[in-house]
Amino acid sequence: MSPQSANKFTLVYQPPVAAVSSVEATRHASEEEKRRYEAAMKIQSQVRRRQGKSMVNARKEELAEESGVLQSMPGTVQGESGWYQDKQKGVVAHFQIDADGEWNLVSDLISEDQWWALRQQRLI
Repeated sequence: MSPQSANKFTLVYQPPVAAVSSVEATRHASEEEKRRYEAAMKIQSQVRRRQGKSMVNARKEELAEESGVLQSMPGTVQGESGWYQDKQKGVVAHFQIDADGEWNLVSDLISEDQWWALRQQRLI
């Protein structure tokens, strides 16, 4: 081998690795690896769901503040009878809507913390 040929090398084309589907990724994996992969997928899914809900709730709060509309509390459908909060004042109240669409206050104003405590005790 001559000194000149020792410095030469040959380029070999290697195509990029294609994305591997989850099916292909688990096809040759051990059972333990498959369980870990499935567990990771479930955790990621739950995290994305919670992030999505958090973003939706934050946007609802923004819209309620901008428009001056009371926001329904968990368990109440917006626009129907139930518990509503005024974030600016920090109060929660129960409203009953009659057949004519009139909103009637049927509880005292309570703080959001008081409402959560009552809900945790399953009193509301």
